[in-house]
Amino acid sequence: MATSTLVTVTDGVSHSTSIGLTGAENTLAGLEEHHNTLGTSVNDDNRDNDMERIRGPCYVNQIPTELLLEVFALSLSSENAPTSTPSDSSTTTPSSMLWKLPQVCSTWRSIVSECMASTWASIDLQNPRPNVVPALAVCLQRAKDSPLSITLNCSRKTTSDDFKSCLDLLLRECHRWQSLSITLPIDLLDHFEDAILQSGLGLPLLESLAFSLVKPGLFAKQTPAQPIRVFEFAPQLHKVTSQLSLDHLILPLSQLTSLRTLAEIHDVSSFLQEQAPGLKHLAACKISPAGSGLGVPSIPSPTSISLASLELSLGSKGCFHKLLFPFLEKLTIQSAEKPDFDGLSSSPCTYTPFPTLTHLAVGLVLSMRPDTLFELLRATPAVESLVINVSLYKKENFPLVEGLFSGLSGTSPEPQKEEQNDSLIPNLSSLTFAQLIFPDSSTGSDSGSRWRSRSRVEPGSDSNLELQKCMLDAFVKMVRSRVRSAYAQAGVTKLQKLTIEKYHPPSMKEVLKNELMEFVELGLEVVVGEEKLETALALQRARA
Repeated sequence: MATSTLVTVTDGVSHSTSIGLTGAENTLAGLEEHHNTLGTSVNDDNRDNDMERIRGPCYVNQIPTELLLEVFALSLSSENAPTSTPSDSSTTTPSSMLWKLPQVCSTWRSIVSECMASTWASIDLQNPRPNVVPALAVCLQRAKDSPLSITLNCSRKTTSDDFKSCLDLLLRECHRWQSLSITLPIDLLDHFEDAILQSGLGLPLLESLAFSLVKPGLFAKQTPAQPIRVFEFAPQLHKVTSQLSLDHLILPLSQLTSLRTLAEIHDVSSFLQEQAPGLKHLAACKISPAGSGLGVPSIPSPTSISLASLELSLGSKGCFHKLLFPFLEKLTIQSAEKPDFDGLSSSPCTYTPFPTLTHLAVGLVLSMRPDTLFELLRATPAVESLVINVSLYKKENFPLVEGLFSGLSGTSPEPQKEEQNDSLIPNLSSLTFAQLIFPDSSTGSDSGSRWRSRSRVEPGSDSNLELQKCMLDAFVKMVRSRVRSAYAQAGVTKLQKLTIEKYHPPSMKEVLKNELMEFVELGLEVVVGEEKLETALALQRARA
């Protein structure tokens, strides 16, 4: 056996020891193996501890399902904000949040797929795409037995095949429709009706309907050759919107509470009392009383109408003659070009037609005489909110604008009518100008300094700047009359809120803000466009 001499020095004396090399090597190898074993054991223990910490309790999975559902609902509501497009948030769009949530983990996938049936049941299909049918099938499956809320519209780019594929899937579930808004190509109308009738189930859950017909390519409103009767026996239907006349779309009128149609309602008192006695909200092109085509009928007493809101696209001669609206709260006349409001002005009115009306909206008022509008305002003494459009494009129309603002302020350009006009809308607290259009001026950037002069300038020339200033003077005078305390003490409610939704030209924004700031200091809430005016003190507090 090979040997080696190991020399050691102790206390200055050298010693030599002979050992076997083979034994030393074996001993060293054993020590190294033992060291490696101990190191591996330690590393395994540390790794196990680390993995245990990583695999520890998953707190997300411990959140109650009810709370997760609330979180999911908030995420979906933020996606449906006005800044998002409908295609981004539709239940049939795989890129929407509703489809992304199940991809996080198996727990979320189970919750979204099994516990959110009502969310999947809200189906919005705008211009169906060729690849949307599989996604629609998934939506219907995950909606389970929930009632369906469906929007299905087509455009010029929508092909009949794409639309029909989606329509066929939905028609199989017609017994689950609760709300239906559909723009239907007229060439699919027969298929639509036949499928519902052949299902044998009808429309037992349908409550709300918005229905229109179009012809692909033209996208113009269409009229069916035969009356549509498929909705006539929907037992729960109570709200309908359609451009079709009531002769072309047969409805269960006796159970309706809300009807919006582009048709004219003839003999409105008979219609509401006999055919639709439960109707509370009516929007129509026009209404006419009995015998309106034969002149003003001789009716001994007014007919009571039980509507809560009425919206007319067009006013018409004698539309309110001998009609009493004891429960009407909101009246809208979108275009008031020719109405004479017979019964309010052309003959003595011994009763108040609108005793409970609190919200009044009138459009295109300058196409009618201001005193005609005032007759309507006198018939609505309880009005608290008024929405109106005022536009001045021609110099010749300035007297109409001035007369309108004067009437709204409680004074009249005609002294003999001043006392009568003092009673106009005495309870008005909110005044909204949906449009306030001033003459467009060609002045430069220094025009703002010209507004500092408050002296009255008569429109004696063709200058739009002068017309602007005259219109602004009349407008500010009206606001001052409604805000000042002396006017409030005269038995007229002080104006609380003034809103100008749209204005023109754009340069008028700063002018209006400057002119109206004095009223903000007096407590009037003023909104110009989307900006609410604040006093300097309020802005300082907000910054603090």
